[in-house]
Amino acid sequence: MRMLHGDINVYWYHDELTPFTVRAACYGTTYDSGALIPDVGDVIRDFYGEMGEPITVRVTEVKQTGQGVVAFEVRVTTVSEEG
Repeated sequence: MRMLHGDINVYWYHDELTPFTVRAACYGTTYDSGALIPDVGDVIRDFYGEMGEPITVRVTEVKQTGQGVVAFEVRVTTVSEEG
């Protein structure tokens, strides 16, 4: 992960959620003093799943989006705790 300073929006998308629950994994978070931006391959624990339960996910894509703002779209997929 890397720290960026300023007003930053981070939007999370989970590849395996259904159309009925996709909003549960889309977060727009604005930070006044900066944000930690994940890198591809990072494992994040306690990500909120379909029913609000903590799950473990791996970052599969990070891209900068937006016009006139600093925004990042982070795509994740569930990983198994086994092994």
